[in-house]
Order: sequence, then structure tokens, then C-alpha cells
Amino acid sequence: MLLDKAIEASCAGVKIDFIVRGICALQPGIKGLTENITVRSIVGRFLEHPRLVYFHAGGKGRTFFSTADWMERNMDRRVELLFEVKKKHAKDFLWNILEENLKDNQKVWIQKELLYEKVKSSKDKFSHQKAQIDNI
Repeated sequence: MLLDKAIEASCAGVKIDFIVRGICALQPGIKGLTENITVRSIVGRFLEHPRLVYFHAGGKGRTFFSTADWMERNMDRRVELLFEVKKKHAKDFLWNILEENLKDNQKVWIQKELLYEKVKSSKDKFSHQKAQIDNI
């Protein structure tokens, strides 16, 4: 259901980056179907579930928080919330988390077809989870 909408958006040219904590049922990178979708899995010390959603269109970004991951069982048999974050300081804080997850090159696996490939670590090593520990 939600993944079908992501596929529709990809077909319309929308770039989508999923950051997941495990597996994803969607197969990214299929030409003409999911070629605009990437799936990154970050597995480490923490099992985080921030469910942060960021949309950007027409020069405007909107940040949302959700209580559910996007699994069908959560959409069909539970009451879940999705709400927009309006306060600038909160949006900035959440954007930083999102950027750090996208920058992580230590605990990341990229989904290619039905398999995950470990991201090769660069000389500029960065782990979002380690950065969080260091900031405590």
C-alpha cells in the first residue's frame, strides 16, 4: 500500500531515500519502476525508530514524525499517528539526525536488488550512532 505509492512516485521521477533498521520489502533500482529509490539499512548498537519523514518539493521542505514503521500490519490493524513538526529548532534538530544517517559510512548496508551490500568505509569515517554516544 505505502510502498505502492513510493513506486508510483519513483515512476513520476521523485527521488526517495529510505533509511531502515532492518529489511525492506521494496526492491530499489529497477529501471522504469524503482530506479529513483535507494534503501539504506543502518544496523548498530541502537535499535532506533525515529520514523522521521521529510518531503521536499517546490523549494519547500516539510518534516513529519510518525509512530509507525511502514509495515502493512501497522497501517491496517493499529491506530498510528503522523504529525508535522512546525517548530524551527525541532526541524533543525531532526534534519541533523537525517543528515547524519545519510552521511554514515560505518554501519550502512545498501540494498541492491534483493541483497544488501556493505558500504565501503572511506578515510573520513563517520557513524551516526557513535556521534550520538559522543554527544551524551
